[in-house]
Amino acid sequence: MLFIHPHARSHGVGDDDIAEAFKTGVQSAVLLEGSAPPRWLLAGFDTAGRCVELVVVEVEAESHLAIHAMPARKQTLAQIRNTRRRSR
Repeated sequence: MLFIHPHARSHGVGDDDIAEAFKTGVQSAVLLEGSAPPRWLLAGFDTAGRCVELVVVEVEAESHLAIHAMPARKQTLAQIRNTRRRSR
């Protein structure tokens, strides 16, 4: 289940687009490794097929809270790629 914090809407990405980007997440990386609760940087696609970056907090098993959403930036996608390479 995905909950959406009001701050996640501050960059103009709506609830349906946030939920779709979360559901279609194609790349992700852990932010602040070892933090509690875990935070994830995620790239997914909204209802129009645009790439969206999300920061999602895992609040409990199968429950997440989106705290940031905006059109994906190049540096965010690069950060996800670099983090994934280091973790392999």
